[in-house]
Amino acid sequence: MRQLHLEGDGQAAASVATHDRRRLESIDALRGIGIAAVVALHTSWALLDRSTIVSDAGRVLAAVHLGAAFGVPLFIGLSAFGLARRHDFRVEGAAAFANFLSRHALQLLPAYVVWSLLSAGLRDTALLATPGRVLSLLIDGSAGAQFYFVPTLFGLYLCWPLLGLLVPRRSHAARVALFAAGALMSLAVWQGTLPLAWTSPCSFAVYIAGGMAAALLTSPSRRACVYAMPFALLAAAVTLRIDVGRFIATPMTSDKTMELASTIFQPVPAAYTCAAIAFLALAVTLAAPSTALRWAAELGRSAYGVFLNHLLLLQFVVHPLLGGAIAADLSAASAVQRFAVEWAVTLAGSVAITRLLARSARTRWLVGAG
Repeated sequence: MRQLHLEGDGQAAASVATHDRRRLESIDALRGIGIAAVVALHTSWALLDRSTIVSDAGRVLAAVHLGAAFGVPLFIGLSAFGLARRHDFRVEGAAAFANFLSRHALQLLPAYVVWSLLSAGLRDTALLATPGRVLSLLIDGSAGAQFYFVPTLFGLYLCWPLLGLLVPRRSHAARVALFAAGALMSLAVWQGTLPLAWTSPCSFAVYIAGGMAAALLTSPSRRACVYAMPFALLAAAVTLRIDVGRFIATPMTSDKTMELASTIFQPVPAAYTCAAIAFLALAVTLAAPSTALRWAAELGRSAYGVFLNHLLLLQFVVHPLLGGAIAADLSAASAVQRFAVEWAVTLAGSVAITRLLARSARTRWLVGAG
C-alpha cells in the first residue's frame, strides 16, 4: 500500500510538472506572438511617410499598424499576470522584493543601457551631449521608439508591493471591478485628467489590471476555449474594423502619423487590444501542445533581445536595402508584399543576432540572457 501511495504521489507530481511546463510554454508562445507584432508595428511605420499616409497603400499599412498594436500591451499584461501568479510580497517580505528587483535589474538594465546609447548615438549624437540628457533618455526610454517599455516595466515592478494588494483572490466580481478600475484609470491618463507621464504604469493600467485579473483564473477547458474564442475574435474584428474605419474616414493629413504612434492610448484601439489578447490567450491554450506553439515559444524566449535590436536592424539595414519608404502610387497589394518581406527579414535577422550574442558568456548579457 505504501508503494502504491508513493506511485500515486509521483504521478500527481508529474501531472503538475507537465501542467506547469505547458503553462510556461504557452506564456513563452504569447511572448513570441507579441514580439512578432512589435516588429510588424515598427515595420509598417517605417514604410509610411508624410506623403504615403494619404495613399491607398498608406491606408493598408495603417490598418496593419493598428492591427499589430497589441504587442506591447500584451507584454505588460503578461508581466502583471506573472507577478500576480508568483509573488505576494506581503508574505515573502521586503528582502524577497529587494532580491526580485536586483535580479531583474541585473538581467534587463545593462542591455537596455547599451542598446539605448547605441540607438541614440546613431540617431543624433546631440542626445548624448551631456550626462543630464543621457540620464533623461534612459529614464523615459526616449532613445528609440521601443525603449519606453523598459521604464514602464520597472515602474510596474516598483509599484507591485502596492498593486499586489489589489489582486482579487476569490471573487469573480472583484476581478471585473479591478479591470474596470484599470480601464478608467488609463482613460483618465490618456485624456489628461490625471497628469502622469505616458510611460507610467497608469497609462497601461487597463492591461495591467487585465493581467492581474486573469492570473488567478483556473485554466479553461478545451471546450470552454472553443466556445469563447468566436466571441473574442468577433470582438477583436469589430473593434479593429471600427478603429480602421474611423482612421480612414477622418481627413488624411500628415498629422495622422502621430495618431498612429499613440494608437494604444485611445479607447477603441484599447478595446481591440484587450479582445485580441483574449483571443490569442484562448488560441494558445487550445493549441497546446503543438509544433506551432513550440515555434512561437522558441521565438518568445528570444523576445527581449529581438525587442532591443530589431529597430536598429530595420532602420539602418533592412529598410534602406529594400528601398526605403514606399512610393505614393504603389498599389495596396504591392505594399503588403513589401511589408511582409521587411517584417520577415527583420524578425529573422533580429532572432539570429540575439541567438548569436546569447551563445557566448561574454555577450549574452547584451540580450538579457546573462
